[in-house]
Amino acid sequence: MENHYVLLGERIIKILLLSIPILYILENQFSLKFNNKSYILFITIFSSIYLASFSILGYFIIIFAAIPITFAFIYNKMRVRIFNILIIILYITVLIKISEMVTGLLYIFIHIKPELINFVDLLVYCILTVIITKKVKINLDMIFIKEYRKIHIFLLSIIIFILIFYNYLSIYSLLGKEDIPLYYMSIITISVFFILFSSITYNLVKNTKIKSEVKSENQKLEQQKKYILALEKNNNEIRKFKHDFNNIILGLDGYINNDDFNKEKLKKYFNSTIMNFNNNIELNNIVIAKLDSIKVSSLKSLITNKVLVAQNNNIDIDINIQGKINDFYTDEMQLSRVLGILLDNAIEASLELTHDKKIEMNIIQIDKTTDIQISNTFNNTGTPIADFNKEGFSTKDTNRGLGLSSAHEIANKLNMLLNTEIDGNTFVQILTIEGEMYENLNM
Repeated sequence: MENHYVLLGERIIKILLLSIPILYILENQFSLKFNNKSYILFITIFSSIYLASFSILGYFIIIFAAIPITFAFIYNKMRVRIFNILIIILYITVLIKISEMVTGLLYIFIHIKPELINFVDLLVYCILTVIITKKVKINLDMIFIKEYRKIHIFLLSIIIFILIFYNYLSIYSLLGKEDIPLYYMSIITISVFFILFSSITYNLVKNTKIKSEVKSENQKLEQQKKYILALEKNNNEIRKFKHDFNNIILGLDGYINNDDFNKEKLKKYFNSTIMNFNNNIELNNIVIAKLDSIKVSSLKSLITNKVLVAQNNNIDIDINIQGKINDFYTDEMQLSRVLGILLDNAIEASLELTHDKKIEMNIIQIDKTTDIQISNTFNNTGTPIADFNKEGFSTKDTNRGLGLSSAHEIANKLNMLLNTEIDGNTFVQILTIEGEMYENLNM
């Protein structure tokens, strides 16, 4: 009876030492969230699979861990991909094999007691999981890009092959078989395929990174082109101003040099034409001047471009920036995409109005946290806020809704939080950038 309780205690320790590292991998590599309830559910499912495997087969096959892992994805309402599940199983398998080798070395050099080997093995596995998972970040997004579909299938086949062979070897050794040539041939085959898998994955990630960098540079060039076009348009406005100014001077000359000089008419002309003209020029120059507080060239260029577009469309735009912004502490290119979408939407919504076209942008940075608020007047038809964030939604037959959903998607992947508010006829987008989180992600 005492031995039964000892065995049960050992099984419980094994289950916990196997399942907790898997939870750690899921949380840190795949951003799955767990609360106390989901922790208990995961460990309960894992325990059931583990005990069932031991009861029926007499040993635990690691591939069965796919069942609780699949549950974890479903519980988090995330898409279940076979490739992701198998990658996790392969990752766990590699960690287990490394821990076995480390334990073997410890047994040789430190002379661990034979009855403690399994416990030390699992303890090493837990420590390795924490260390390697902190250092190595798995990014599988590029695998699912359409152009890599064939490579995705090929890698999936290799993983399945490696896992089948590994589990075959595990079962083979547990059954006490002694076909040494077959055993070593299997190990060599698994090693070759694992090296092949690692090589393809490495080159795929490297290739994707280069493509991403090229795309980023192209987007920056495109942004600079837009900025240059905006400056050219601004120069045209200056030429137009000179032309209008000359006309105003000629108008003044007509009033002053007229023999029938009328002071009241001149005063009226001055207030209605010259003062209004001067106020518009000063207002436009003040808004552009405020952007000098932004020291990030790409973002300053983007916002300047959008300000000029708004001004050229007779939209009353105002910008308030608190202090100097030397760094936004996030991915510069992705932030440009998000702000571009939000400002384009604000301009388009304002253009739908016949009067009271207003856009206001406020930027506040405290330590490394930045709040960017973009407000614009719009035609409020009573549409729920949630609908604005749906993919493809728009108040017009355009793709504006697709852009807003894209902005949310980008923000969710990075250290950004995008919120939407509606206050009467004012549409408000608040983008919060958590700089500390970005630095932690890139450590």
